[in-house]
Amino acid sequence: MRGEIRYQKELQKTYMIAAQCKKEMIDSYAGQMVLRNRLEGMVPCEVQLLDGKREIWYDISFLQTVEQVFAVKEMHFLDLKNLILQILYIIEEMEKYLIDSRQLCFEPEFLYWDMEKDQVKLLYNYTEEEAENGISTLAGFLLERICHEEEKAVDLAYYFYEQTQKENFHVEKIEAYVEKTGENRELEIKKIKQEPESEKLGNHLEEAVFDTEVKKEATEKKKKETKQRGYIWENKSGLLIETGLATSVTALLSGVGYAVTRQYFFLEQMEELLWFAGSVLLFTAGLAFSAFGILKKRREGRGICNKTENDIKNDKEQKQGDPFLEELELWQQEGRQAAQESTDGKTVYMGKGSMNREYHLVEMKKGLEKIYDIPGYPFLIGKDKERVNLTVKEYSVSRIHARLTEEEGTIYLEDLHSTNGTYLNDLLLEPHNKIKLKRGDMILFGNAEFVFR
Repeated sequence: MRGEIRYQKELQKTYMIAAQCKKEMIDSYAGQMVLRNRLEGMVPCEVQLLDGKREIWYDISFLQTVEQVFAVKEMHFLDLKNLILQILYIIEEMEKYLIDSRQLCFEPEFLYWDMEKDQVKLLYNYTEEEAENGISTLAGFLLERICHEEEKAVDLAYYFYEQTQKENFHVEKIEAYVEKTGENRELEIKKIKQEPESEKLGNHLEEAVFDTEVKKEATEKKKKETKQRGYIWENKSGLLIETGLATSVTALLSGVGYAVTRQYFFLEQMEELLWFAGSVLLFTAGLAFSAFGILKKRREGRGICNKTENDIKNDKEQKQGDPFLEELELWQQEGRQAAQESTDGKTVYMGKGSMNREYHLVEMKKGLEKIYDIPGYPFLIGKDKERVNLTVKEYSVSRIHARLTEEEGTIYLEDLHSTNGTYLNDLLLEPHNKIKLKRGDMILFGNAEFVFR
């Protein structure tokens, strides 16, 4: 799509406006068919007259572009299959109405996605009569966004790309290939279900190993959470404390039993002495165990526990057997060496563009601050954790709400036609209008308050 494109928000509706439209395109049969009917798979649009010129207003409320939807999340096989099949279906439907599919916008920045219904929406291009092959642009975009570790997704993306490069673009051929791919997948699943248990064990050994690793990670996570909750029996010091407490409680119960027995039964002097002495000794031992455990725990927390030569030897053997621990030890050594190096000598000029480039978004909530790093750009903000870089758990925030971009060292904020809007220092931003940010700016994503630092 060519010409001037702008965006405008009116209450809960957001419009993408194409200003430089061709009169002959608007008055044509296909143009009027799209304007006057709500065709399936097409973004509804209408004509508006401004300064004597006719503009096309596309209603993109609650829609996001495919470019934004898959900016963070990789496209898997099922995502790719769903997208291609929907596009092919829309092309076939347009041919039924004698609408040339070459006038549809397939460019990722103009191809829209209804995230709630999981449906594709296309625009009809009123700005040029002979539109470029936009579907080949889309195919190139899909090659970049697919999950390259998923073989089926790669095969399908390359096949779709090759077909779009040909002069004769056969929808039926691509559709048959996609459907066949899906059938093969169903056959494979069916075959796995029908395999004997002995064959399943051999064929899915890797899956079993993976499940074991997952269970191991879950166990470690549970231990970590238990430790954070304050339970202390995950190590030797905790075991000592627990043993001491149990021993002390047992001694107290023994003392209570001694007092009750002495009141209602006759005990000889030697029996009373042994019972009393045993209870006192047991209570003292329990206190000693607990005190030793607490002391050991404190020393471990401060990192001053002295290791014996055997402990150091065992640690080294363990690190040699674990590549991750070896790499961690090497990284720590490099860090210590760098800290010990002298900083004397000539000062290195870093340049203006390399200084003060670390920015953060600080969430202000109930008087508390939570800092989020911005590792790279574009940086998307929203509540869909799979499709954004920063997840904001707030009902007023859209799935893909806004984004930060960088141009020549300057950071810009852009609202992605969110439902409740984005405010910069109490100023409501127009959709897709980039505004320069500076440190200390207050930003509202819906009702979520942030500070840019």
